[in-house]
Amino acid sequence: MFAAAVPRTATESDQELSLLVDVAGAVNATRSSAEALQVSLERICQFLEWPVGHALLVAPEDDRLVSVDVWHLADEQRYRSFREASAEVEFSRGGLPGAALKFKRSQLIKDVSAEPRFLRRSAALAVGLHTGLAIPILALDHVVGVIELFDTRPADLDARDITVLEHVGIILGRSVERERAQSALEERERALSEAQRIAHLGSWQWDAGSGRVEWSDELYRIHGLEPGIGPVSLDDALGYVHVQDRANVEAALRRAKDEGASFEFDERVVRPSGEIRWLHARGMPVFGSDGEPRGMMGIAIDLTERRQAEERARALMFEQLARQRSERERLRLGALFDQAPAVIAVVDADTGRYQMANAELAGLVGQSVERGTSTRELFPRSPDDVLRKAFDVATETRVPQSVSEVNLGNGRERYYNFLFQPVFRDEGETMEIMIHGAEVSELVAERRQVEDKIAELARVAAELERSNRELDQFAYIASHDLKAPLRGIANVSTWVEEDLGDAADDEIRENLRLLRDRVSRMEALIDGLLQYSRVGRFSRAPEPLDVVAICRDVAELLDPPKNVSIVVPPELPEVEAQLAPFRQVLHNLLANAIKYARVPSPRIEVGGRSNGSHVDYWVSDNGPGIAPAHQEKIWGIFQKLESRDVVDGTGIGLALVRKIVETHGGRAWVESTPGEGATFHFSWPKVSGE
Repeated sequence: MFAAAVPRTATESDQELSLLVDVAGAVNATRSSAEALQVSLERICQFLEWPVGHALLVAPEDDRLVSVDVWHLADEQRYRSFREASAEVEFSRGGLPGAALKFKRSQLIKDVSAEPRFLRRSAALAVGLHTGLAIPILALDHVVGVIELFDTRPADLDARDITVLEHVGIILGRSVERERAQSALEERERALSEAQRIAHLGSWQWDAGSGRVEWSDELYRIHGLEPGIGPVSLDDALGYVHVQDRANVEAALRRAKDEGASFEFDERVVRPSGEIRWLHARGMPVFGSDGEPRGMMGIAIDLTERRQAEERARALMFEQLARQRSERERLRLGALFDQAPAVIAVVDADTGRYQMANAELAGLVGQSVERGTSTRELFPRSPDDVLRKAFDVATETRVPQSVSEVNLGNGRERYYNFLFQPVFRDEGETMEIMIHGAEVSELVAERRQVEDKIAELARVAAELERSNRELDQFAYIASHDLKAPLRGIANVSTWVEEDLGDAADDEIRENLRLLRDRVSRMEALIDGLLQYSRVGRFSRAPEPLDVVAICRDVAELLDPPKNVSIVVPPELPEVEAQLAPFRQVLHNLLANAIKYARVPSPRIEVGGRSNGSHVDYWVSDNGPGIAPAHQEKIWGIFQKLESRDVVDGTGIGLALVRKIVETHGGRAWVESTPGEGATFHFSWPKVSGE
């Protein structure tokens, strides 16, 4: 497109350099890109000796080429029509400037009369323009504008001329881009300020090095201050915080400075006028590239109007709810009044006339009771007229009167309880008498039945008490009489062994020992039967039980072998129960676990957890375990899985556990896998009855 570069003389090179320096100087010296374009355009036309120059810029919002009214016209009168024709042309999609925008490089038209792309051909020829040149104004890799130049002579440009002019375009592009960036920044700042004003949101920054605080304009306004006239330090800013909130705010800022933590809180600030504003503050520390804190930044949103609106809305909502509730209550009370299964009426205390009455009263007097009807005309009839007398006394004395179980059945039993209640005004004057009558016929009948049953139960209880005393006496005597000969047998065996002395061989001594063992078992069996028979027959008031202390006390009392480990946790759920039966259950379960823990290192653990209204306790061991077929059998009385010669015992211990637990409202069960130990469970009410 362009002729090859022709070697330049020193003067020509100086002129090119001077052009570039002048354009760069204009960019730095002028205050706007339009001024820089005007100065540069004059200088370019001077350099080329061309009579017409025009600058256009790309509109950022839609990429259109728009004239910025920057022209160089060597003869204003001669070229005015061409300038006016240019103002009517859209160049973004065509024409000489449009081609430079599209291809991002210079475009040369050597003869505008022969170039169909040239949109202003007629206007150019009319003023004698022959050659056209478009130079893109580049910022980085995109076109931000175009400079178009025109001459009346045929083109006399080579590649070096174009290169110099394109460098001019690059220099001008930096000016345009810089101005646009500054304009965008200012626009963003204006938008931010306006957004903060609309949202009642202010921002602030604190520089740790200088200690200065910078507020946005809106934050000044929120505090009731003129922008720029306010705090210069963090302590100054804290002076506006309400005294009741200051400690919390200071603590949050201290954590941000010391720990690098972000913060968020609500606070109140006090304006110079004394007005209090509610703010929601959020912020965070700012760190340098070395990771060290450099300050803090944050925002504050004025919530005052919103809180006030919320309070008004809340008050209105509560008022509406109250009205709705009042109306619902009125309707509900009206329905209850009309449908209540009781006699209800309200009588004016001065006139003795009904103000309101429900259907039950109408049914009792045999006709509808209208408002204004006199109580002298309609009133429930009763034996000896007791209801009328009570009503008259309540009316005259202003003291509530009641009549219980008055029979209004007219030949059949139909009992009512009546109340005549004076209703007072605020000043204490009686306003109305409320009549309330509730039928209690079923209650009277039930009471009579209960009284009869109570009398029968008292008789049965007395008989049972007598029978229990006789049974206790019999059990005690039987126990004493049964154990007496056993003690005699044990004593005789001891005397025989002592009398034989050295004459008794090992077999005799072993037989005598077995005899005494059998006697001891028999005594234990008798004691167990006596204890089993007494379960639930004697009681004491329940008391709060320290289950951990009871477990440890029982374990110490049992004094297990040294190789047996009994583990009691530091805490167990407590119950309110009778101590003796609860302790007996734990004693029997721990003794049973010790007895059957036939492993090198027996380990017994006690546990418990809350389960609704009960507490589930357990005693687990690492013994031989129990087969599923025997897990219910072991709870029966006299049931043992091994011979008494192998494991000593009466077979009553677990039966006693289950009976005690079930008597007190719980249950007892076992979980076990043979070879993996056993866990005996029992549940106990958290609060036991006496």
